[in-house]
Amino acid sequence: MSIDPSDFTARLRGERSDPQREEQLRRDRRNRRRKVILGVGAGALVLGGLGAWLTSVTGERPENEPYAPQALEEALWPDAWPATVRMPFRGSKAAAWKSGIEGMPLPEAKAGPGLTKAQVYAGLDSVHDFLVDTNLSEDTLTGATPTQALALTAADDPARRLLDQTLTHPGENPDPLHLVTRFDPDDVRVHGSPRTEGTMTYQVVAGQLRVKADYTFVYAVTKTSGGRQIVPDGLEATRVVVRRSLELTVHHGKVRPVAYKVAIGNNDCTRPDDGFIHPLFSDDTSKTKAWPRTDPFTQNPSTADTNPCHQPTHT
Repeated sequence: MSIDPSDFTARLRGERSDPQREEQLRRDRRNRRRKVILGVGAGALVLGGLGAWLTSVTGERPENEPYAPQALEEALWPDAWPATVRMPFRGSKAAAWKSGIEGMPLPEAKAGPGLTKAQVYAGLDSVHDFLVDTNLSEDTLTGATPTQALALTAADDPARRLLDQTLTHPGENPDPLHLVTRFDPDDVRVHGSPRTEGTMTYQVVAGQLRVKADYTFVYAVTKTSGGRQIVPDGLEATRVVVRRSLELTVHHGKVRPVAYKVAIGNNDCTRPDDGFIHPLFSDDTSKTKAWPRTDPFTQNPSTADTNPCHQPTHT
């Protein structure tokens, strides 16, 4: 049914002269103001929750206080807040690095005195396989013996004998962590692919390949059980930084580690020497307050402090 314009105009005039009209307008304005105030108050409550979460990094957050509500995307969280499995490398320098072996390209192989180009390539490939099996292999990371790496070494190599002894009887000999990255599967598990960055250089001297490798591996790990839920769908993840500096030779197809140094960031030095890295989580921050702070990304393994207790400035 159509409305006559003259009737519509007359109705508007009638409403304008209605004595109740001003009161109705005042009520409408009051309701709108109330909605705005409630919205601002809700926002203040959210910010208060976020502030309480930020305070948690000091270790003073009450145990029963939940972590911040999902008011912000995790990508926007401050770096000091715990990472979760949703973004395990959030805030890490390693977030921009390549994953796994993609961050370990071989240098260009060139022939040298006593070795052909193919022989140099084969030697570099053996060193690469040794490093991958000792630092990136899923089996090795979960505590298994790096059998491929051992097979690449000579039977009479002191490094091989050392590894055999330390892996069989950890704690009674030099730590296998000097050459191998391992986590206790009853304690933690690696989440996703580690991030890797570094260099490999070489020389050919009298038919022998001499290789220098300097790599940093960053692992995101979660607790095998009892991990903290930072948000409902986000289990806490912490990171471990392992920087390795090695000198190796390859002769007659066998890899010989000549010198090797390691610096590990985020390892609980109070745990027994059992051949495993024991990462620290956000609940453990009070334990590290007295430890010296170091940057694991710039720490040189060759000059690192022999004190194993270090609090990483970031991971």
